[in-house]
Amino acid sequence: MTHIIQRMTPSDQLFLATHNVETVDMAKQQIVEAGLKESGSVCFAQLRGFSDQVTFGLANENYNVFKYLPFGPTDQVMPYLVRRGQESRQVLREQKFQNDVLKDEIFTRMGLH
Repeated sequence: MTHIIQRMTPSDQLFLATHNVETVDMAKQQIVEAGLKESGSVCFAQLRGFSDQVTFGLANENYNVFKYLPFGPTDQVMPYLVRRGQESRQVLREQKFQNDVLKDEIFTRMGLH
């Protein structure tokens, strides 16, 4: 990813499909450093039902971001969805951590911590 972003011009297009928060943060930093944010030449995507906090955060920061929904014959789509389901365990662990951090912050602001 770094190699590609560093060599992009504003007329190039890149589509990053990732649910990983660290990867998204690294990409955002590189996009800004390369001066590509305003060009909209880098888009992000997450599978529908995955990592909404990532999607909404990117949208709030004015990045182009999409949710995608796989479709096609069942025998072709199911192996893909099974792999994504296996990966979702990691996504859910990350989401639980983020929810715990948010909950702690809310309690702190309410003076309950």
